[in-house]
Amino acid sequence: MIRAAALALALLLAGCANTTENMRKQATTIAAAAGMHPVSLTGGAFNLLAFERMGSPTAPVHLYIEGDGNAWLAGNMVSPDPTPLDPITLKIAIADPSPNVVYMGRICQYVTSPSCNPRFWTSHQFSEDTISAYTQALTRWQSNKLELTGFSGGAGVVLLIAPRLPNVIALRTIAGNIDTDAFTAIHHISPLSNSLNPTSTMRTTARIPQRHFAGANDTTVPPSIIQSYQSRLPEGNCSAINIVPGLDHYGNWASAWPALLATPLPCAKETIN
Repeated sequence: MIRAAALALALLLAGCANTTENMRKQATTIAAAAGMHPVSLTGGAFNLLAFERMGSPTAPVHLYIEGDGNAWLAGNMVSPDPTPLDPITLKIAIADPSPNVVYMGRICQYVTSPSCNPRFWTSHQFSEDTISAYTQALTRWQSNKLELTGFSGGAGVVLLIAPRLPNVIALRTIAGNIDTDAFTAIHHISPLSNSLNPTSTMRTTARIPQRHFAGANDTTVPPSIIQSYQSRLPEGNCSAINIVPGLDHYGNWASAWPALLATPLPCAKETIN
């Protein structure tokens, strides 16, 4: 019985490694076709995979952070591998015509590591350890101004790391889980008690030019999430929201992105974009 259980576990882990490798190859192929090259990053105990296209040493870097990926299987079963089967945010990044574009996977996406534990893509996805890891990984681009964009759970990461980076000049979120209390209440699930709520930084980030996009047909992260965030911002903030008709959570955001990206940011100087 013990041997059978051990064999089943070994097969499961082997299958996860195979999925991770296959999805890494898929993402690398997609990125290469757009002139983006892989970069290995380190943040704390974690290794992260990014792809970059750097065309100007002085222009801002448009940095995109992936969503939750394949964090959950059917029902409430936690996935052993959060690597996205469809790298939505990578496709969004590729649609950005800016000279400097970077895409970064989330912790334990595209990589295998002893540090990876399902808590880091579930209850602890916005924990102090994970947010510190992203912040450390981004020092690679510390000499450039940063415009941060996050999709889904990556939107929460963007808002949490922004106050920790001295060079952020703009924030954008897409279908973003940017108020985790509102999100868990809507879906009647347990609060993320081991994670920071992105709303905790809003007084620090309120004056950074920012725009938050939600799909009108999104039932995963409905527009009420960004509306909740917006309603809690202090007066004089530089934030705006857009509800995009016809899009749900997994819709074709990449096709819509060039036009959405061109939408002016509140309080933004002409140098942004």
